[in-house]
Amino acid sequence: MIVVARKNFYGSGSVWSAALAANMLSLVMTARAWQLPVRRWLSEYLQACAQAGGRPPDDLAPFIPWRMGEQRLAGLRRFGPPPATADTS
Repeated sequence: MIVVARKNFYGSGSVWSAALAANMLSLVMTARAWQLPVRRWLSEYLQACAQAGGRPPDDLAPFIPWRMGEQRLAGLRRFGPPPATADTS
């Protein structure tokens, strides 16, 4: 995925899309490093943004892995990390 995206952004002159891709990849890798299911973690954050009127929630602690409580981490991890995919390169 990263290689395909990089090839799509290369030479496009779109600085904002490259910054967005870098930020999203950073979020995804952070969630994976903490063994969180990325889709669920991101879905919960986006739902909280929607409930806050399209803005980030006032309290970000429930979405930052190193600031989450142990119960919250365990609750998210209960859904399991994403399955490993085979390298098809």
